[in-house]
Amino acid sequence: MQNPHDNTTDVGTQVSGLSNRLTSLNDMMGILQAESSEFSVSSTAAAQLQSQIEEIWRQIQSQQAKQQDIFADIKRGLEADIKVNVSLSLKSQIGEILNAEVARQVKDEVDDQMRDYSLDRLHAEIEDSKKRVDEVKVSLANSRARLQNSSIRSEYVEDVLAVVLTPEGKRSDMYPQTLGALLEYDSDEIRALIRDFGLVEAETDETNLNQFLAHIDKKEEEMSTFSFSRSRTPSLSTHSNHSQIMNHPQSPSVPMPPQLAPPNGHSQTVKLARSQGSLSGSGGSPTKLHRDIIESLVGSPNSVAAGVGEILEAFLSTDKINTKPVIVELILGAEGETRRRMAIGRQRLGCMNGRAAILYMKTKFGLLNSAAPLYLQAAFDESKDEYLEIDMDSWEELIPFSQHTPFAQVHRAYKRLSHSDLVLFLKIRNLPTSGTDSDLASRLANHDLHTYHFPTALFHHTSPSSPTLTSRQNEKSRQSLTPDLPVEIMAHIMDHVGDWELSNAVGVPTSLPEPSEWARASRTDRAVLTGHLPSIRKANPCADNPLTKIGAVLAIRFGYVNVLEYFLSQHHKMFLDVFDDDLIPIKASRHGRISVLSWWKHGFEQHPDLVPPPKPNSIAEAVDRASRNGHVDSLDWWLNWGHPFEYTEAALEYASAKNQIQVLDWWKRQHKLTGLPLKIGRSMDMASTAGHVEVLEWWARSQLDPKYDRHALQHASCHGKVEVLEWWLGSGLPLIFDQEALTGATRHNRPEVLEWWDRSGLPIQYRMCDIEEALEESIIPGDDARNWWQEKGVDFNANDKEWMKLQSLN
Repeated sequence: MQNPHDNTTDVGTQVSGLSNRLTSLNDMMGILQAESSEFSVSSTAAAQLQSQIEEIWRQIQSQQAKQQDIFADIKRGLEADIKVNVSLSLKSQIGEILNAEVARQVKDEVDDQMRDYSLDRLHAEIEDSKKRVDEVKVSLANSRARLQNSSIRSEYVEDVLAVVLTPEGKRSDMYPQTLGALLEYDSDEIRALIRDFGLVEAETDETNLNQFLAHIDKKEEEMSTFSFSRSRTPSLSTHSNHSQIMNHPQSPSVPMPPQLAPPNGHSQTVKLARSQGSLSGSGGSPTKLHRDIIESLVGSPNSVAAGVGEILEAFLSTDKINTKPVIVELILGAEGETRRRMAIGRQRLGCMNGRAAILYMKTKFGLLNSAAPLYLQAAFDESKDEYLEIDMDSWEELIPFSQHTPFAQVHRAYKRLSHSDLVLFLKIRNLPTSGTDSDLASRLANHDLHTYHFPTALFHHTSPSSPTLTSRQNEKSRQSLTPDLPVEIMAHIMDHVGDWELSNAVGVPTSLPEPSEWARASRTDRAVLTGHLPSIRKANPCADNPLTKIGAVLAIRFGYVNVLEYFLSQHHKMFLDVFDDDLIPIKASRHGRISVLSWWKHGFEQHPDLVPPPKPNSIAEAVDRASRNGHVDSLDWWLNWGHPFEYTEAALEYASAKNQIQVLDWWKRQHKLTGLPLKIGRSMDMASTAGHVEVLEWWARSQLDPKYDRHALQHASCHGKVEVLEWWLGSGLPLIFDQEALTGATRHNRPEVLEWWDRSGLPIQYRMCDIEEALEESIIPGDDARNWWQEKGVDFNANDKEWMKLQSLN
């Protein structure tokens, strides 16, 4: 039997072993759990790694696909380049083959043609080509010369002629330097000149000269005022009687009336030949005209006698006379009651004929402003190389007189001209050429009166002038230009006109105050106001007493061409300073001074070193000013002045704003006749602003499609032109307006316009806020517009919604 203690020990041992095993098992479970955790973590990392590997694989596949596409593109590009290179290579080779073949064929063709041509034939063709080139060069040179010659006006015989070459391309030894030199040629020289240019010789010198002038582009109609009947022509008589008459240009185509024919030996005449400083007679016993007689003529108060004496004095002082002198037949009086012959022996005059000589003589004799005709005659006596024939009747009776007004005298003289001559004279003066012959003659007469300021005394002398009368003429010249009315009535008229400058210019007393700008005027300006050159010289223009803009504008306004000429010739620097910026053409156009425009044009064309040409845009400004002031004559002048006709939209806009219907008619007429483009601009808006219903009606009937917009009714509303609004309402034209018409009428305090819009029934609207703002900004003071709105029922204390609401007026 076992010991119970031993059993207990075995159980304890077993329990202890079991406890150890449980502890060991517990440790192993911990290890297992740790390893399980590590394995779990490793599985997650493996999954992530697997996912990354798969993404990388997809990228690799995508990149491979792209590389394949790139390789495909490169392949296609290489294939295209290869094709292009192959094509270019083949084209180059083909081109070389073709060029070689063409060169071979051309060579063969040229060789064949060269066999058909001889060397002489080739040289002939080369010479012919050179000749044609030379002909072209000569033709071009002659065209330029003819163009320059065509611009030379017939009265300027000393202007240099451009050289027209002969058919051989050379300058003729006989070619004249000026028209004046040409008129000195004798028959042999004229015929030699004709032969040099290969022209057909005529029997008369006149025909030959006209033929030559036409050849160098001085047309016969342009030179019709020159008469080429010469003292040496075979057709003239070989005795002392006059054989051919050359009329004054005022009657070139009208023969001398029988009662004006030269006397047949009945007048007391003395033939005088130059001899040792005196004039000796050609008869049996010498008759001498001594220097004391000539000096008495030069010092005579009679301007005609003084002119004759001066020319006789020049004749005696001339070393050599190389031309035959001409005889002047001076016809005086309306019916030719008085007739005197005067011979002119001055060398310069001796080489002139026709118009140039007459203008020169009339100037020297003081007859430039006279309408009395001068008849020029040629004379030649084989028995004397050179002589003068002078009617020795009383010198003191050589005074032109008339019982008619200056205008009537000049007008009657011009009416003797043919239509073509009238047109020529108008073109020379840059005047319009439209109208009847009577209109053309009146236009020329008015031009001369305005240009030369005919003294009234010149037309009313019936007896020789006395020294006393002559000395008083200058003092009374200004009074003679005024109408024959009592000075009180003239003063009242001028005060009513309200033009201080005009009153002082015509010498009429005035109560008008002197304009403020005249406080800055110089003594020279005040002298210019009179237009009297002796007064201007007495004022002594200088640096301390210069002509200012005041006097310059005044000279242009009143057409004082003599004053302009004086400052140009005597004070050139002062002239350039004060007449700068094209003051002359702009102001002359504004005041309608055609004589000033013609003088200015001649100045800058013939003497550009003295008168500067117009600047860009100045012509347009001048034309616009002429339109604004209604000077159709200025517009005619500019249209025909020979240079580009420039203008802007302001021309028609100004004419419309100033109610210049005649100007609008002129523009429309030129548009229809010549195709002149019209720049209408905002003409109807301007007419509406100014309130000219007649102009609006003109535009509506003009069939010119004028443009207008809302400003037409808006401006008429602002300026209170109810009559314009009425016209637009009844015009039948589409009306363009908006709420600004009511706002503008309110701002300008025009209740009558607001009333018109209310009664018109037109669908016009307004906002109360705009009306209140217009009342606060009122330009014209007064509450009339506010009262009208209040009577209309407008509550200016309304709420905001009503304040901003767009409402209908009616």
